[in-house]
Amino acid sequence: EPIPENMIEDRRLWIGNLDPRVSEKLIFVFVLRFLYWYHLLKLVQKHGTIDKFDLLFHRSGPSAGQPRGYAFVTYSTKVDARKAKDVLNGMVMGHKRMVVRWANSVSKEELVKPKPELIIPALAGAKTEKKVR
Repeated sequence: EPIPENMIEDRRLWIGNLDPRVSEKLIFVFVLRFLYWYHLLKLVQKHGTIDKFDLLFHRSGPSAGQPRGYAFVTYSTKVDARKAKDVLNGMVMGHKRMVVRWANSVSKEELVKPKPELIIPALAGAKTEKKVR
């Protein structure tokens, strides 16, 4: 039986402003990614039992394979999540000060809601080009 979303929100944290250079002794990118993930995981585990841990990486572009600079952690209890938030927020890891907030969930209604049309005034007068063959 899946856990209701409102119960997960009370235990889920967003951890941002993460420094990708957690260990400067590394040579290979694969090792860097693994140790970055491992170091952060060990740090958040000190504050309670973790149900889920997601460190996000860029999928494409010039930063493909590099950490995005934030992670999501879901603790087993609200008490553990609150304690971790209080302790980790503002803690320095690597060369940056971490930011820890309650994670926001996006409802299913928001996902299907139509997005507003983006109009860029500078491009409003642009003409559509016709291709010549």
